[in-house]
Amino acid sequence: LLTFLIGFIALAYEVLSFRVFIYYLSANAYVFPIVLSIYLLFMMFGNYIAAQGLALKFKVETIMLISITGIVLTSPFLFLVPDFIRVIDSSTVHSVFDLQFRTFYGALGFDYYVAISIIVTSICMIPVIFISMFFPVLIQLNSFNMPKVASNTGLIYLIPTYGNFTGAVVTGFILFPIFGVVALSKLLIV
Repeated sequence: LLTFLIGFIALAYEVLSFRVFIYYLSANAYVFPIVLSIYLLFMMFGNYIAAQGLALKFKVETIMLISITGIVLTSPFLFLVPDFIRVIDSSTVHSVFDLQFRTFYGALGFDYYVAISIIVTSICMIPVIFISMFFPVLIQLNSFNMPKVASNTGLIYLIPTYGNFTGAVVTGFILFPIFGVVALSKLLIV
């Protein structure tokens, strides 16, 4: 039941985040890959942190307490999306950010909207780190007398999650703009 609940919460948070960001950041081709890629990246971090904690012999209860505390403290960030956008768009922050934007994000080829979306999404996705810390813990709880199984499994989760993250970023920001939906669909089918 706990495993199901954690999986449900993890994906429910992603879907909810996507809906919130579409509402406040508008629906365009960049919102979904931004939300998905940052979600996967933060999921990867959470798996890695918990796996390292287990490898360093932290108690399962300690990691669960950190995870639950982190979820409780950071989940309200999602409700602050309008405030984050308002602060970033304020004239003072905007002028400072615009200078930084032109040097860093501009060099990456992002426009102002994409940069704002990445920053706001990153702040609001912090709970995903704590949610995903449960996965290696659940494996540890179910791997009686095999303490390295959970830390190794957490590291194994790291690699495909990184592949998911890379696929979301490359597809959303590089392949779609270059090939378009139809050509890319044909290319991925082959």
